[in-house]
Amino acid sequence: MIEIVLAETDEDIEVAKNLFSKSNNFVKNVLQEYNDFPWAVKYWQSCKEEVSQLPGKYGQPRACILIAMYKDSPTGCVGLLEGNGEVSIMTHLYVKEGFRGLGIGKSLVKTIIEYACLNNYKVMRLHTNLLLNVAINLYKSLGFEEVSHDRQYPEEVKDLIVNMELKLV
Repeated sequence: MIEIVLAETDEDIEVAKNLFSKSNNFVKNVLQEYNDFPWAVKYWQSCKEEVSQLPGKYGQPRACILIAMYKDSPTGCVGLLEGNGEVSIMTHLYVKEGFRGLGIGKSLVKTIIEYACLNNYKVMRLHTNLLLNVAINLYKSLGFEEVSHDRQYPEEVKDLIVNMELKLV
C-alpha cells in the first residue's frame, strides 16, 4: 500500500513543493514561541525560497526528493542533500496528519538510506529537535546515533537541537 517514488517530473516537483511547505509549517508550529525572533523570520523566509526553487539543490544525481504514496495519494516526503563527497544530509521528513503511525515515515527513511548507499555516501546526517520525540525514536530505531556538531544555532534553540548520524558502510 505504501509506495515511495523519486520526484522526477514537474508534477512530482509540485507535489514535493506542497509537502515541503507542510513540513516547514509543521516545524514552525512546533517552534511557534521562537518565530518572532529575527533569526527565525530569516530562517522561515529561506525555507520559502528553497521550496519555490525546487528541485534546486535536491536535483539529482546525488541529491533527491522522495514522495510517499498511500492508496495513490501523496502522504509524505523526505529530501537528501549532498554534504560533501562522503556525507549525505536527510531533510524534510514529513508525513501528513491522518497518515502517521502507518509506517510511512519509516519507509521514507529506509528508502532514503538505500538511495544514499547507492550513491556511495558513507554517512547520513540530520538535525531535528527535542520536541519531535516520535522522529527521534524512529531515527534511533534505524541505527542513527546522537552526535555533536560544529554548526552554530541561535542561543534560544541550541539546547533543543538534536544532531544525528548513521554510518552507511
